[in-house]
Amino acid sequence: MGDLSVPSAGFRISPAAVNSGLAFRLEIEDLVTIPLFIYKSVIEFQKAMEQIVRETLQQGLHGWRVTDCGVAMTHSGYVSPSSTASASRRIAFAKPWQEHSVPCGPCCVV
Repeated sequence: MGDLSVPSAGFRISPAAVNSGLAFRLEIEDLVTIPLFIYKSVIEFQKAMEQIVRETLQQGLHGWRVTDCGVAMTHSGYVSPSSTASASRRIAFAKPWQEHSVPCGPCCVV
């Protein structure tokens, strides 16, 4: 099953209309997996994850900025207080070519 103290995240990315920008939303069904002892509220967690997504999409796989898409965070696997906030931020939207991420088509869980 793996190390439960290591955070994980899942995202679904979909295209959007030209010039519509980036739309981020939480679609996590089990809110218990959100580390509220760090972020204090679901809204603060959402803001932090959205910021990470926006920063990450400034440069895509081939160096171009990723625009006009919808990003839904579908999974949060942060379950242990022994994990750190910085580990959660690093894994939250890892680039697919990084060693610790596993792309699965339009949806990936890292």
